[in-house]
Amino acid sequence: MQQAEREEALGDWLVDHGLDEALAGQLSDTAVTIPSLDQIAAAVEGTSLDAVLRWAAAGCGVRGLASEIQDAATRISGIVAAVKGFTHMDQGRSSEVDLATALHNTAGLLYDAGQTSIALDHYRQSLAINPDSAERSASLNNMGLIEADRGNLTMAAQLIESAITINRRYGQFHHLGKHLMNLGNLYRGFHRLEEAQTLLDEGANLVNKADDRFWIAVSHRLAAWLAMDRGRTDEAIDRLERAIRDYAQAGAPQEEAAAQAELAQLKINARNRCGNPPGAC
Repeated sequence: MQQAEREEALGDWLVDHGLDEALAGQLSDTAVTIPSLDQIAAAVEGTSLDAVLRWAAAGCGVRGLASEIQDAATRISGIVAAVKGFTHMDQGRSSEVDLATALHNTAGLLYDAGQTSIALDHYRQSLAINPDSAERSASLNNMGLIEADRGNLTMAAQLIESAITINRRYGQFHHLGKHLMNLGNLYRGFHRLEEAQTLLDEGANLVNKADDRFWIAVSHRLAAWLAMDRGRTDEAIDRLERAIRDYAQAGAPQEEAAAQAELAQLKINARNRCGNPPGAC
């Protein structure tokens, strides 16, 4: 099907389902098909369906901005280099602390932009001079997430465990909760499911005490993934539904839509496997 015809067909489908036809252009650049849209529509309805499709369409837009992000990351790296130059003019402790924080924050921007190698280098430079234990633990945690994305799971676990050691030593319980959950999710990759459960439970307890609605949503989502690993479909559906509610309360529409998409796919898979509503097989 030609691109124009594909976009028109998608637009017709959107109109038939009471959705914004303007999404057709972005959806036509993805791998989505009319049958797959029909399956999603059977699993979610109304505003939830709209949110799921907007999330899918946004993914295409993000990929289209990749080259611009890379250019921006290069400019950010140049700014940090300039900061280093100014620091060499004043070797006082406060300047060094400021540089460590600048490196840490810039590494986060580079990480978000997909510039993982440069981000790792900035995190390492920050760690070498950063006296702030909270920032040090965050740097180690983020380095662990980068290594996990690269498939270096053992190194990733070591880095996040180091972050957790700092959190426990200094009583940084909010950070500790997040990092425990990251490690628990990583342990899923090692198929250490019981240990993953223990870490996720402890982390969830801590973010609940902090009343951090976004990370409470994350705790439910990670618990859903672990439930899927164990074949516990009903539990996974329940956890994803909780995550969706908490993401909404936290004002996190992209994460809410992503969880909606996961829930829709989980329900589709359950129906295809059982031929019945989830929980009936």
